[in-house]
Amino acid sequence: MPALKLLVALLSLVVWLPAQAGIVLHVAAGADAKLAAEVQRSIDAFNGIAAENFGVTLDKPTFVNLCPSEACYIESLRVERGYSADKAEQVGRLTSGLATPGKNTVFLKLTNPAGLANARFTMAHELTHMLQGQLVGQFGGMERANRWIKEGMADWMGALVAKRLGSQSLEKWRLDRVNRLRGASDPVAPGEMDGLSFDAWTRLMDQKRLPYEMADLMMMALAEKKGEGIFPALAAYMQCMDSFSLESTCFREHFGLAQREFYAGFEGWYQQAMKGGKALEMVAEGDIPDASQAIVEAAFGQAQGLLRERLGSALPITLRIFLLPDRAAMSAAIARELGRSQEEADRLARGSSSLWQDSVVFFDLGRLDTPERLAAITASTVTGRYLQVVGSNKGQLHWLGNGLRDYIASAALDALALRSLAESHRLRSDNLRLAGKGLPSLGELQTAESYRKAQGKYGASVVAHYAAAAVDQLVADKGAAMLGKWVRASKAGGDPAETFSGSFGEPVGAVGEALDVRLKGAIAG
Repeated sequence: MPALKLLVALLSLVVWLPAQAGIVLHVAAGADAKLAAEVQRSIDAFNGIAAENFGVTLDKPTFVNLCPSEACYIESLRVERGYSADKAEQVGRLTSGLATPGKNTVFLKLTNPAGLANARFTMAHELTHMLQGQLVGQFGGMERANRWIKEGMADWMGALVAKRLGSQSLEKWRLDRVNRLRGASDPVAPGEMDGLSFDAWTRLMDQKRLPYEMADLMMMALAEKKGEGIFPALAAYMQCMDSFSLESTCFREHFGLAQREFYAGFEGWYQQAMKGGKALEMVAEGDIPDASQAIVEAAFGQAQGLLRERLGSALPITLRIFLLPDRAAMSAAIARELGRSQEEADRLARGSSSLWQDSVVFFDLGRLDTPERLAAITASTVTGRYLQVVGSNKGQLHWLGNGLRDYIASAALDALALRSLAESHRLRSDNLRLAGKGLPSLGELQTAESYRKAQGKYGASVVAHYAAAAVDQLVADKGAAMLGKWVRASKAGGDPAETFSGSFGEPVGAVGEALDVRLKGAIAG
């Protein structure tokens, strides 16, 4: 079927949903009903927040099209935006939504039924671009506006709508932005953000240099400078784009300082944000003993010190850890901070005594009820986030990552005099010797999927202890510094086997087979 006919077919199979005046919502066949309902809620919330802050609502005709697949989204961009096939593929791969104020259209890519929070945020973000077009009055003015202001303003509105609909707290959103830039290997520099074209912005996205996160921080800094008048100033700045004034003149008139002055001040603000703040922020909800908070703080510090000493670097971001008295409190915190439904939050809280996502961590102290358990999960969580931020899950072997978490946790317990290394090794050996279903091989534990299958076959405890024993032996053979080299090499997200061989100097298969022989011989003996 020719491409244009395919697009017409996809968008003709739609459900028409009522929305705010001027906004027509097209839901393509196959789109998830829950996501479509969340988009409609976002439209309602968006106009309420726009009226409160900007004094206007989006009333220009706006056609919102929900694509249930990436193919539909890419083809929509090619036809509606006139992109080449290559450019449509690039933009479609990198983005979840795109607004075209000049054509009064918005396209959203909604392919993940679990992504309610992302649907709310993305819809509000794209509607902000439509509102910007309405304020400007003509499409040429949109192009004159500085892109970081347009994108930072759109992300801010997305965060406000997400907060109102219960998706996530503003505090988490802000901390996530800072942490992503702290953890990036080559983030865009503030000086590169001025006057970016759409194509230049897209290239930065493709290079994983985080232009949206930088724009968000610049918008936060601008809001601090302007204070309570920031929303009227943003609206006036966009309206100024419809005049003959220079963009820099509009900036000075409506934000109260010259662009050069703002950029110079932001450099210092940004550097402080990258350095400043504590690595650990604890939020104790309910009656949390001081002793529990002290254990978390001590274990966090020990894990950071061990990572720095043995692997060459520590976790570079801030973690906000919620200490919660029981499972019900943990469920409520997950629902509030992560924007999960109460049903989903209950399921997550039932499944584990701890959970992390991005910058926030949840501990149920009703189940983490001994100093040893609480310290171990704290050190393990710090190491897990280290693996994600300093490295990348895509370039890692699962047994090595999980074993490294246990390696640091065991060392932290030893340093805190909560459990000696000798005792940790004895408990591990006893568990493996008593394994009733046999022992895995490291070849079975390389990917997340194969690791889960091995847990079902041999038992989760046996698999975890075996991975930990393998890492202990690998450290004895190669040294802990090689683990740090491996974590940093995984940041590129390449083939895990190649990352391993490049870091350790030997193929993972050969190393794994040799470790299997030695471990199983020691356990049998």
